[in-house]
Amino acid sequence: MDKWNNRETISKSTFWSTFFDTTKDGKKFFSYRMKRWILVISIHLLFFLSFSIDIQTLEGTLNGSRFLGFHLIDIFTTIELFLATHELPVNMIIGTVTIVLFYLLVGGRSYCAWVCPYGILSEIGEKIHNTLVHKKIIKERKFDHRVRHIFWGTFLALSFTSGYLVFETFNVVGILSRFIAYGWSLALIWVVVIFALEVFYSRRAWC
Repeated sequence: MDKWNNRETISKSTFWSTFFDTTKDGKKFFSYRMKRWILVISIHLLFFLSFSIDIQTLEGTLNGSRFLGFHLIDIFTTIELFLATHELPVNMIIGTVTIVLFYLLVGGRSYCAWVCPYGILSEIGEKIHNTLVHKKIIKERKFDHRVRHIFWGTFLALSFTSGYLVFETFNVVGILSRFIAYGWSLALIWVVVIFALEVFYSRRAWC
């Protein structure tokens, strides 16, 4: 993407051109999008290889994993599990504290950009959505993202009352992460549904 000579922006360039930036001198280099995608793919390749050929580097999924034997646990998953089982093992405490410290140092949104596999699909969906809106095939619609707090509360209450991590049935990030590490499941249909929703109705609806 040539910001200097052609005044290109993400919305006014091809999707693939956003993987490279151009200097004033015309030299091309990897854009932040390219670097993010490389890291996301690399992380999940480690998940896949750790399970498929047992290299034991990054084991598990994004919900809960071990990196070189050190536990890493998603914060929301920890809360769900505690409400469902009323227990909090030491390994989960260590893994959760590690993630909290990481978020405090680099910011929680960095997870979405540099780790989350659905972020890649969402970026593709956003580009398709914007193209369809520009061509007036569909209309631009937006969700009120404050509704997420209602969903969080609802799913936590369901975990407490059912003893089951209900949210993980619908969590597209977890579904994708499990698919990459362990293989196909019918839950991928839900990922396709959410992706279609973002393409044809409201971009970045899940996020």
